[in-house]
Amino acid sequence: PIHTWETPDGIRYREALYPIVEPFDLKGVGVTYNRYLAPSRQDDSWLHYPLLKRVRRMSTAARSEALFGQDTDIDSYGGYAGNPAWMQWRLLGTKRLLGSLHSRNFPAVWSKGGADFMFDDTWEPRDVYVIEGRSRLAGYAYSRRVIYVDRESFVIPYTELYDKDGELWKAWVNQFKLGRKPRPDAVRVVYDYEQQFLPAVTMFDMQLGHATKCRIPSPDFPGEEGWYFNFGDAEGTTEQAFSLMHMISGGR
Repeated sequence: PIHTWETPDGIRYREALYPIVEPFDLKGVGVTYNRYLAPSRQDDSWLHYPLLKRVRRMSTAARSEALFGQDTDIDSYGGYAGNPAWMQWRLLGTKRLLGSLHSRNFPAVWSKGGADFMFDDTWEPRDVYVIEGRSRLAGYAYSRRVIYVDRESFVIPYTELYDKDGELWKAWVNQFKLGRKPRPDAVRVVYDYEQQFLPAVTMFDMQLGHATKCRIPSPDFPGEEGWYFNFGDAEGTTEQAFSLMHMISGGR
């Protein structure tokens, strides 16, 4: 695809997550960041707290901190959303594990009982690359990440995160769905070819026995189709949506 926005400031892409609508004490909170083409340049990230009436600039290392009173951190989104240049990588080998890459349920169905943080859906054996990443940044929350990359589709079914003592701390698990629509009733978001969508994710803290789970798009918002890959202006997002002023106004 041919780009329509010029980036004279060297930005590779922009990302924003705002406003949070619940719980009440986090209402209006948001985060936005820029990633640059130059691998030596750190991300510019900002966090908005409406109750404090301030915008906090986040360091690249702070992206590993759990936000919004949950277990997840920005660098763990999707399995790994950090800047690859700021990690030291090592291929540990390959292995076979179970992954949910062809989910059948929408919205995602959670298991019952003590496993209510995990998807109740189709699981299958998958061959994966096992890749270790150690941050080059001082103050990073994790001593290392172990990322499992599917050898056929190159998506990430799992990521393990270890504390400073080298003990397993958290794990991120992705659920994938293959199809032309992100949800069965989608009307606007229909592709000419099959895409891999992410209908649900979960991150659990092994040490605290706590988890954060999410269905995407949430069934709590009827009509939201989500996952607008390569839709450009047709999706409705403008360049201003990634600005600090827009994030602040969106949190009011």
